[in-house]
Amino acid sequence: MTIDQDWLMTQCEDLILKAERLLGRRDPNWSLGSVRRNPDGDYPRLHVYPERGYADILLSSQLDEGNRTAVRYELAHECLHMLDPCTAKESTNLCEGLAAYFQYKETRQRTKHEKYLPALEAVERQWVRLQGAVRHCRLHAVERKPMHMIGFTDIEPWFLNSSDVEGDLRFLTKAFD
Repeated sequence: MTIDQDWLMTQCEDLILKAERLLGRRDPNWSLGSVRRNPDGDYPRLHVYPERGYADILLSSQLDEGNRTAVRYELAHECLHMLDPCTAKESTNLCEGLAAYFQYKETRQRTKHEKYLPALEAVERQWVRLQGAVRHCRLHAVERKPMHMIGFTDIEPWFLNSSDVEGDLRFLTKAFD
């Protein structure tokens, strides 16, 4: 059984539009190439082609193609990354936490992957101010910053008078392991 490419692309368009409403317009220098299986393993990810300005969404190799809810679950995470595509080595806890948050928001399925839970929980705790800070850095700052380039000093001013958030902000702006 092969996943219907028209359905996949329609789902991606819908999810990317929803992600843009949440965090602002995607980087216009990037486009979605294709959606296909990850030949390297059982995990979804983006395969970025910076020199060409596009990224492919790679779905996990063990994904049940007949389970559209499971397919949409993987797509939601990767479509959030399509706002500012980056390599896995460039990703931060902020990128992964926002992607896991969007994935949950769109599918009502919370990640069970232990690697993503701390980032998701930090985003959830700080969501009210974090959304505005990320939108500002991506869209309105003097020097536009993609999500993976947002640092502590970029978002900390949005949290003035909130002494309990420094640990979360420092964690979110670190590289994702």
